[in-house]
Amino acid sequence: MISYNPEILKSLYYKHSPIPTYIWQKISDPDDFILIDFNNAANYITNGKIEKFRRIRLTQLYAANPEIQKEMYSCFRDQSTFDRELSYKFQTSGETKYLLVKYAYVEPCFILVQTIDRTQHKMAAEALRKSEQRFGSLTELLTAAIFIFQGHKNVYVNTAASEITGYSKEELLSMKFWEVIHPDMRDDIREAGLSNQAKDNISEESDYTRNEVKILRKDGKTRWLLFSNGQIEYNGHSARLGTAFDITDHKKAREEAREKEEQFRQLTELLPASVIIFNENKICYVNAATSQMTGYSKDELLDMNFWDPFHPNMRESMKQTGHQVLEAARNNEPFLPVKQVELSFVRKDGSVRWGYCTIDKIHFNGKPTIISTTIDITETKIAQQELQERNERFRILTEVLPTPIIIFQGTKTVYVNSAASEATGYTKDELLAMNFWDTIAPEMKDDINKRGLNLLERAKNEDHSNIRARRDVKIYCKDGSRIWMACSLGIILFNGKPAVLVSALDISESKRMKDELAIKKEEFQLLYEENPAMYFTVDQAGIILSVNKFGAQQLGYIPTDMMGKSLIEWIHPEDLDTFSHAYHNFIDADEDLLHMELRFVKADGSEISVKQMIRSIVSKAGDAISLIVCEDISQLKQTQRENELLSLKRAETDKLVTLGQFTAAITHEINNPLDVILSLSYLLKNGIEKQINSVELLEFVDKIKQQTHRIHSMAKDILTYVKPHQLKFEVLEIHQILQKIAHQYQDMYRRKLTVQTDFAFDLPYIKGDPMGLELVFRNILQNSIEAFTENGQVTIKTKLAENEHIEIQITDNGIGIDGEKITRIFEPFFTARQNESGTGLGLTICKKIVEQHNGNIFASNVEPSGTRMTILLPPFR
Repeated sequence: MISYNPEILKSLYYKHSPIPTYIWQKISDPDDFILIDFNNAANYITNGKIEKFRRIRLTQLYAANPEIQKEMYSCFRDQSTFDRELSYKFQTSGETKYLLVKYAYVEPCFILVQTIDRTQHKMAAEALRKSEQRFGSLTELLTAAIFIFQGHKNVYVNTAASEITGYSKEELLSMKFWEVIHPDMRDDIREAGLSNQAKDNISEESDYTRNEVKILRKDGKTRWLLFSNGQIEYNGHSARLGTAFDITDHKKAREEAREKEEQFRQLTELLPASVIIFNENKICYVNAATSQMTGYSKDELLDMNFWDPFHPNMRESMKQTGHQVLEAARNNEPFLPVKQVELSFVRKDGSVRWGYCTIDKIHFNGKPTIISTTIDITETKIAQQELQERNERFRILTEVLPTPIIIFQGTKTVYVNSAASEATGYTKDELLAMNFWDTIAPEMKDDINKRGLNLLERAKNEDHSNIRARRDVKIYCKDGSRIWMACSLGIILFNGKPAVLVSALDISESKRMKDELAIKKEEFQLLYEENPAMYFTVDQAGIILSVNKFGAQQLGYIPTDMMGKSLIEWIHPEDLDTFSHAYHNFIDADEDLLHMELRFVKADGSEISVKQMIRSIVSKAGDAISLIVCEDISQLKQTQRENELLSLKRAETDKLVTLGQFTAAITHEINNPLDVILSLSYLLKNGIEKQINSVELLEFVDKIKQQTHRIHSMAKDILTYVKPHQLKFEVLEIHQILQKIAHQYQDMYRRKLTVQTDFAFDLPYIKGDPMGLELVFRNILQNSIEAFTENGQVTIKTKLAENEHIEIQITDNGIGIDGEKITRIFEPFFTARQNESGTGLGLTICKKIVEQHNGNIFASNVEPSGTRMTILLPPFR
């Protein structure tokens, strides 16, 4: 079993240690080690190839390095920790490196191996030893400044160090190394240098540093150096070797470039136009306006080809243009920018937009690239298209309109539609050749002329949209007939000049209907007043606006007595709240019709019952009012009350009959077992007197107990029936209750009964009473058990019914129930058992509980034998 102690990880900050670390586990058969894990650093230095060596044996990996095998066995045998330096060729990369290898035994069977790369230090030390004589001349030829310091003291500097700092070599060797560092950075550099020198071993990780350092020259000028340093041995002692290059000019140029780039980015981010820089097909930069214009985020755009957002119809032509610009930029050829190319592109949401695009060449990040700027002209494009479409729509609209349209300037008709020609009988050309007023009746011509000229005059000083007029005009048609037109006049611009647009509607029929309406109004008024029904009109506050003569007379008043008063003055006090609530809801809900019944109080104090219908109507003034029609139903109410009294008496009689039947049934059911108990008691007494055998006496005693239990059970069921359990509803998962009951009955009747379940997946929850439902399922299972003698089987199945109710089927393989009896099994005191044991109330109680859950229960026989009880329960909404 290969494993390792997790405490190893905690004690050695294992996975995230910067030192490559490997864990080997000792195995006994054969005697070997297996590589079981390694950390992130080991994975990194092998470029991920170490993974394929997981679980490799030590003897296999180091077959060519027996000394490593010996050291591993020695470490494990001695349970020790030690270091070794060695030259090792990595199988994962083929590189040979000098390593400091640390072995550590970890209980109970692990070796922890850490490897520190000392290749660079080894090579540097070897180079120093071999070229000690040439070191001085070599460093003097270098353009990089060389500093070697031990502690605070410079122990060697070259000529370049003197030139960079402005101090002579002698001055530098007499100074502390930190004194040339700018005060802003001096403390940090001194602390880091001393900390690095304090390390015991020059091969420790992170002993090599590379920083940008600011120095203060002897002449007071500030310079920037790229300073690299590492640990070396110098004259037999540990020292730090530092090399420095003057990067002041480079840093200044870099800062200026960064500043220019930041200015460029700030400028482009503020531009409302899209700016995109791309090379070949790859987008290098986009601004915020590009993201807003295309609907793509900046990250999405940077992952796309520049050509992707263009409309497919324009993509290839834009590609060719872009490649021409890029080729010119690469070859440093002169090129005139491509300006205001009209293009279309597809946004992320699929909508098409239009823009003016300019393309030019620039250098970006040191490479020739293309810059494109695009202004969204979609709104302008849409406006142009809409203008064309509007002109066309205006022409089409006016031609298909059934109402005449006429446009005139001064007295000259400049446009007419087909409907104007059809209405007047003149052709379009005839109307355009006529003076506008020629078709108007002479008695109205001057008035219409003045209105039209007045509108044109107002148009010089007012907003056209505010200039409107309306007039009913009589028109003379070409055939001499006369028609009435409702004319609306307004000012529009037509061919760049103000004009009067007249839209006319033929109201000849309307005029005729108004005359007829006046007659109808008179007829309605007569009907309203003389109708033998109560009519009221009230405002939204319930104030009576009108009442017909019959309605006032029914209440003992004349109409003028009631008008201007609140209708509630005549409503019975007991019905007042009901009426007010219903009427206010009717008004607030803005409904059209309300039906209700209430009582009115007459002038003599008597009351009448009415059926009331309230309808919302609009008055002549445009106000919302209510029309109330009331029908006197006092006689009908009296008849209903008499019928209700009769029904109550009949219900009381039915209750007495039911109570008598119930009492007789209870008496019958209780007398049967009591007669048995009494007979058995006499037999038991005689048996004791005659001293008959004890077995027969015990049978008598058992029968007495059975009949006594039957009375007890009967009393319990009767109590449940007449005083049922108070149901407490909660949200339930039906399968939990069914599974519980199934397990209980399987355990209780293990030898006699097998309970199987077939539950549907993901049924909805129900809202029910757990105890009540358990009682239902127990009663059904108990009846199933009594339906067979041995090898009984009950299946509990659930499914979702068509009406979304949960359907529960409990099916047994018993003897079934006779066809006549199965229709009566839910009746009180009816039992289908052959021995007529039980009270006959169990299934009655079950049905009552199921119905209290708004469900249903029914029974059926199944083939070849058995009974199925089906229960339907509604889901929880």
